[in-house]
Amino acid sequence: MRTRALVVEDDNVTRELLRQLLESEGCEVDVAPDGEKAIGLLANVAYDVVLLDIVLPRISGAEVMEHLLCTNPRILEKIIVVTGLGLAEVRKLFPTVTTVVSKPVMPNRLISVIRARDDARASGRRTSVA
Repeated sequence: MRTRALVVEDDNVTRELLRQLLESEGCEVDVAPDGEKAIGLLANVAYDVVLLDIVLPRISGAEVMEHLLCTNPRILEKIIVVTGLGLAEVRKLFPTVTTVVSKPVMPNRLISVIRARDDARASGRRTSVA
């Protein structure tokens, strides 16, 4: 099965690096430079994983998660927050975040986190903060 991923990141270089990394792992990847575009894509496409920055123009990553909480909360379990913010700051913005990967992103670490989430989902376990 081919994994469908969404990368939500406002920094062009980081967005492109994440896209290339996921594609090199066999993922089909869509990208969004802001939360507004992400919400539109999330309403129309079923993603297996969503890499979501918190600090975004127009609509923040936390606001994207709030929107999803109201419209389709099951998507929240597929989100991996990729941010330069610390875990405590992320928890203040959205306390139910289960997975956080710090910037700068270490490619092997991110792929390990995605695989661990896939394995946990397949076995029915909940994931934890990374």
